[in-house]
This record gives sequence, C-alpha cells and structure tokens, in this order.
Amino acid sequence: MPRLSAPLAGAALLTASLAPAPAAAQSMRDGLYLSFGLGGAVVSGEQGTLFDVPAPCGYSPEVFLWSKGTTNCKPIPSNIPGYTVEEARAELVRTDFGSGLSFQLRIGYNILGYASLEASVLGHGDLDGDAGAGHVGGAVRIHPAQFWIPFQERPWDVDVSFGYGYSIGGYHPAPEVQRFIVGTDDEDDGKGWDGTNLSTGVAFNYMVAQRVSLGVDFKFMFPDWKEWFANWDKGYTGTPVESPDAFIFLPTAQVTFHL
Repeated sequence: MPRLSAPLAGAALLTASLAPAPAAAQSMRDGLYLSFGLGGAVVSGEQGTLFDVPAPCGYSPEVFLWSKGTTNCKPIPSNIPGYTVEEARAELVRTDFGSGLSFQLRIGYNILGYASLEASVLGHGDLDGDAGAGHVGGAVRIHPAQFWIPFQERPWDVDVSFGYGYSIGGYHPAPEVQRFIVGTDDEDDGKGWDGTNLSTGVAFNYMVAQRVSLGVDFKFMFPDWKEWFANWDKGYTGTPVESPDAFIFLPTAQVTFHL
C-alpha cells in the first residue's frame, strides 16, 4: 500500500490541475445602475395640528377651515357623537398616516466606487388604500469600504445616504367626524399634506451575478409638511403654525441592475 501512495498523489495533482477553477465571486461595479425595492413603512406623526388662522376668524384654535379673504370661518362642531373638539381635530388634521407597504425605484451613477448620485421615487401606504404618501427626490450615497478595499476586489458593498426631495400624502378621516364637518352629501373626505423632506439611511448589497446585486435599504425620512389640504378638489388649504412632527422608517429589499 505505501508504494501506491506516490502514484495516487500524482494522479490527484494532475486531476486538480486539469479541472476548471471555481468561479470567482462577482465583484461590485461602478457606473450606471437601476434599483427596485419592496418593503414596509412605519409612520410616526402628530395629531391635532394648529393652523395660522386668518385674522377674520379670530385666531380660534377650533377653526380648521376658512375661505381666504372672507369671514367664512368653519369651527369644529362640539356636538360630534363620541368626540370632543380636541379628539375631532386629532382625527381630521394629522401626519401619522401611511404605514403599511412601500416600494422604491432608484436610478443613479456610482463614481469609481466612492460615491453615487441618484434620483428616486418612493411610495407607501396601508393595504386598504385609505392613506399613503409619495416622495421624489435626489440623494448622495457614500461608500466607505472603497477607501480600504477597491470595489473590484469584493462582491459586497455598504453605503450611507443623504437625500432631499418633495413629498405629498393623503388620508381619510373617520366618516362619522367628516360627516359633521362638511355635510352628508360631500363624499370627498380626502385630506392630506405636501412639503419637502430630508432623508438618511444605510444599505447593504451583494453581487449575485455579473450585473445584478441583492440587498437591503434602511431609509429614515423626515417630512417637512408645509400645507394641509382639507379638500383636494375645492382647494381648501391651511398653513400650520409650525411644521408638524413626522417621521417615516422605510426598510426595503432591493434588486439592483448594474448597467
């Protein structure tokens, strides 16, 4: 048996030298990319926001709707069954809407592995379609690993993002409150906000093919809601005394095509 060890070892070496080498891990890529994401949305916000009420309305905190330039000021009724004035305002005027599912579409360009410039469209809302928001904007992504390991030598990447954009969102208050506000014949009870947003986040990606990577993106968004819409069709709007609190957490799974 010992005399067979040398021939067997030689045959093993020859077989290994002739066998194809295992495929190398795909490396990260720079340049143009297109990314799709699906995930969730968790929204935290404020209820009962107060407005900068015109002088003819007497600056009453109960007023939530008016015709600009007139004295046609509409207070929140005190006779809504099951609701105080404060509770009715909290239901009518709020920024804690849009939790549920989310999607994200991004297109950008990675510059030599160090940074990326991108534009994105992002939406989220509940499963019933009663509340949701959309956000468009741009962002810069910084890729810190590139300062230590060139992207050509690794199949993975981590980035930190900073963005700015425009936001718009809407919701439907409880019908029993809405009925006392605008009357039973008005079925347009949609209300909402628009404004700007700041965002930040962190993402991880791993190449699974020559031009495809999979990953996760954790985005934190801070909307600066500037104008409230009491009725989208009639143009009833209100300006808050100060920007209401709002925070959105958007975790999504991503597939990215490196073009």
